[in-house]
Amino acid sequence: MSHKLLEILIPTYQRPLDAIGAIDSALATRDSRVAVACHSNCPDIELEFAAAQRPALRYGYFPENRGAVANFRKMLEESCADYVMFLSDEDRIDPIQLARFVDFLSGKQHGFVFCNVVNSSGTNYFSVTAL
Repeated sequence: MSHKLLEILIPTYQRPLDAIGAIDSALATRDSRVAVACHSNCPDIELEFAAAQRPALRYGYFPENRGAVANFRKMLEESCADYVMFLSDEDRIDPIQLARFVDFLSGKQHGFVFCNVVNSSGTNYFSVTAL
């Protein structure tokens, strides 16, 4: 994987369909500065199949559940991006706003940036504002 400005890290455990939704929302940016990684706390055939269909996704798993903290640490240790963002497997991110946030991180945009995260039902409950 080439060096990225931002890597979106999606930890999961036994929720492959939720994770695939989060993955697809992050991959929808199609921004070469953004990488997406998913790591599961157990093997999952649906996620393995999804990863095979999404070459831009970095996917891994533990052979057995090691807990959320180990999953987060593993993802942080493996990232080589300048910045990382954790995205819950049940959340979705707006690709247009994510692209603007990446522009902000790269210094190409100044002022306010809103990066909306919504849950899988579409309810907006979190926004990141960068000044």
